[in-house]
Amino acid sequence: MTRKEFCEQYAKHAGISKAKAAVLCKSVLNFMAECVVREDRLCIVDFGTFKKKTIKSHRVYDINNPGEYISVPEKQKIVFEITPSVVEKYSKPVEEEECEYI
Repeated sequence: MTRKEFCEQYAKHAGISKAKAAVLCKSVLNFMAECVVREDRLCIVDFGTFKKKTIKSHRVYDINNPGEYISVPEKQKIVFEITPSVVEKYSKPVEEEECEYI
């Protein structure tokens, strides 16, 4: 689902205009990103945790120059860990009748 689709569905759910929903979604997502960058983590109860993770510097094989390696510097990325209760709530085993075979 894209952000646009999310905003459209949220507008219907909340009974507000698509424009208001888009402004609200953009504002909330930007604030969440700022919080993660500033505080290193953002924990939303019964949803999950966004946090910064450091990727160590490493070497990778250069596919353009066989036999050579490229050094990749250390960097930060943001990861999301879903709360186990959400996984349990929304994950259910697929019944054989529900499966479609290609």
